[in-house]
Amino acid sequence: MGVQTPLLAQYRVRLNPTSFTAMSTNFNASSRQRSLIYGLICFVSSFTALFATIQETDLIIVEGHRYYGDKLPSLKEAFPERILPEFVMLSTANYKGYRATWAVVQGQLVLVGIEGKIKGDGSHRLHRSGELFPEITFPHRVTSFTGTLALRGDSADYVIEGNVMRTIEGVQITFKDGKVTSTEKKTSTLKAKTP
Repeated sequence: MGVQTPLLAQYRVRLNPTSFTAMSTNFNASSRQRSLIYGLICFVSSFTALFATIQETDLIIVEGHRYYGDKLPSLKEAFPERILPEFVMLSTANYKGYRATWAVVQGQLVLVGIEGKIKGDGSHRLHRSGELFPEITFPHRVTSFTGTLALRGDSADYVIEGNVMRTIEGVQITFKDGKVTSTEKKTSTLKAKTP
């Protein structure tokens, strides 16, 4: 004769004390199996980050040199008073749905242009700056951004001084209200071998 527990009574489950021991052993086995499956999922998912698509970065032009940055100002920082369109993914390499080109012109941060896809637009085409923001003239001066940008440089940027070549690897620029307050170039040095 089985024992009915109050918790399981509502499901009309009867447990036999002898089968309960077997069931609890079975439960431990399934618990181990769950742990193994969970561990396997964690292990496999750690590799998916290795194969995830790298996100494309926006371009910024500083003193005629092209740089790229992962954390450039957002469109909300460029247009704080505007309601932005809802962008849709351009590709697996661009989840944010737009590409922006920035520049620093005479010490001022400028949004040169933008292109993107808008949600709900059946055409599936890229819209240009004037279509996305018809009331704004581009290039647009960004006066609301305060922060520091760490930019990666083009490997072709270099300076030769005697027998030393300095490669510009990146630039760190600090802004206050869209104006440059400081610039620091990150360089690496390669000395030429002397015969």
